[in-house]
Amino acid sequence: MVNSELRVWVSIISSGRAANVADMQALVGPATWVVPGGQASDYLAAGATRVLYDKGGLCAGRNVALEEAFQEGLACVQLSDDLRKLELAAGPKTVRPASFGEVVRMMREACGATGARLAGIAPVANAFYFNPSRPYNTAAFILGDFIYVRPTGLRFDTQLRLKEDYDYTLQHLRMYHAVARCNAVLGHFRHRTNAGGACAVRTTELEQASIAHLKAKWPGYIKDNPRRPNEILLSLK
Repeated sequence: MVNSELRVWVSIISSGRAANVADMQALVGPATWVVPGGQASDYLAAGATRVLYDKGGLCAGRNVALEEAFQEGLACVQLSDDLRKLELAAGPKTVRPASFGEVVRMMREACGATGARLAGIAPVANAFYFNPSRPYNTAAFILGDFIYVRPTGLRFDTQLRLKEDYDYTLQHLRMYHAVARCNAVLGHFRHRTNAGGACAVRTTELEQASIAHLKAKWPGYIKDNPRRPNEILLSLK
């Protein structure tokens, strides 16, 4: 759905979490919810401004949102459905509340400064890791929980049911040689403590199948995280 003030298309990718509608829309304003077809009535009953069907799973849903936005000539903002709050870090011990609009404008400016078409936020919501001398990275993983995508022909890989954001990051780096990760933005999400969403399908078998697909598609760019089973890191050097 178009946010007329920000001139972006705001979409929330969701499944099984209609109860999150009120809190999310209070944070980000009117949005298009992309959900499995059988759940549309639940989201509308919960107050969703607009609902689209995902037409075949997570990545298909993400692509639906991209296409809707780009048809309007707008950047597409995609959010996970369990955002609790946004903050901005000024240093390792200094944070302040941030509005959704402030973060979107920051992402837009970062794309303009770097030539990137994909922007995102810090992967860990901890100001301790923020370095004021590096306010954004142009070669780094872009977490799918809050992304800003300028019009592009790149789409999410529908063969993936998890870890699709690693693939989409690499697609953008290959095509445009830059992404724009705004490291000062700290997004607080409920993630795996929140029933529904990816948690409903996440298994070791699916995690490993996703990792195998990524390693085959991007040889040399994907490595196992030695500290966390079923997780990976991008190798961009």
